[in-house]
Amino acid sequence: MLINWLFKSKYDLRQIIIVSIFFCISIATGLLTIYFRTDAGNTEIIPEYSFIQKVFVISFSIVGYILKVIYPIGLTAIDSFPGRSANGTLAVMTYISPVLILIAGIFILKFRKKSPVIVFSLLFFFLTVFVTQISFVEDGFCANRYFYLSSIGIYLPLALLGIWLYKKAASYRYWIITVGVIMLIFLAGITHSRSGNWENTLTLSSSIIENSPDVTMAYNIRGVWYYEHQEYERSIQDFNKAISIFPAYSSAHYNRGLSFAAMQDFTSALKDYNRAIELNPDFVSAFVARGVLFLSAIQDYPMAIDDFNKAVSLDPINARAYYNRGLAYFRMRNVEEACKNWFMVKTLGYSQADNMIARYCR
Repeated sequence: MLINWLFKSKYDLRQIIIVSIFFCISIATGLLTIYFRTDAGNTEIIPEYSFIQKVFVISFSIVGYILKVIYPIGLTAIDSFPGRSANGTLAVMTYISPVLILIAGIFILKFRKKSPVIVFSLLFFFLTVFVTQISFVEDGFCANRYFYLSSIGIYLPLALLGIWLYKKAASYRYWIITVGVIMLIFLAGITHSRSGNWENTLTLSSSIIENSPDVTMAYNIRGVWYYEHQEYERSIQDFNKAISIFPAYSSAHYNRGLSFAAMQDFTSALKDYNRAIELNPDFVSAFVARGVLFLSAIQDYPMAIDDFNKAVSLDPINARAYYNRGLAYFRMRNVEEACKNWFMVKTLGYSQADNMIARYCR
């Protein structure tokens, strides 16, 4: 639609059909992107903003993107939205941001005929970035990789400004070219340095923490990496930090429980599993983990079965819950029920229970 406006295309039936098709494709693509986002599982870290505060927060984020284009220092893959003070207010800059966007809107209206390309670029930026912010403000964090496309709307006017200066200030062309080359080298250097942060989960999460230390999910992500690499004490430190920032972070409690269990601190692990379930009563993995703790460490088989029952009621295809429930029944000498659960594991397509079936189920 913006392109049609820029080139002053007339809206006949054919044009309306073409625009409608592309509009539907873009909506479908956007919805699929949101659905398949790998970071969407962290949406429990959601600040409670009022509708008016959401308007201010989105405006603050958009202005922040513009500043990052002009001054690309301290970049990070994920930013948190501004928190609220004890009395429920936001930071001062958050309230100023809508005024700056209003000024930009006035500029667009005033110069829509004199500088249509610049107006097109700015409208492209605001419209594309606004759509992403609506989604992210509901999640409580902002994944900055979705800003790449929108940034074209800022860089195009800057490029046009450079061309205009080159043509109008002939005596300064040498300096204009020099400054342009320096900027390109500077941006290339930043790009190269930033690319190293995406090497693995540890480098990425550590980079986020270094540049934006209030992003709670970064500590949880790095803690999981440490746990998977058997660095349990370091993982617990990160989960502690995540919980100190956001005490109701059920995933951090659950993950810390896993680390405690790996260190044979079953009392602390049980406390964390209990807290994770208290915060999120539908947390399937927490029920399974607590059930395994009851099964293996505490050896309270009825309690273990209760947790596995809850897990399969929430997730009927959770093979791990069926397998461990089978173990609990087996240790209670109920081989028939144990085999039913292990056969269910096999039905789900997992070979985890094959050995138990071969040995004990006739």
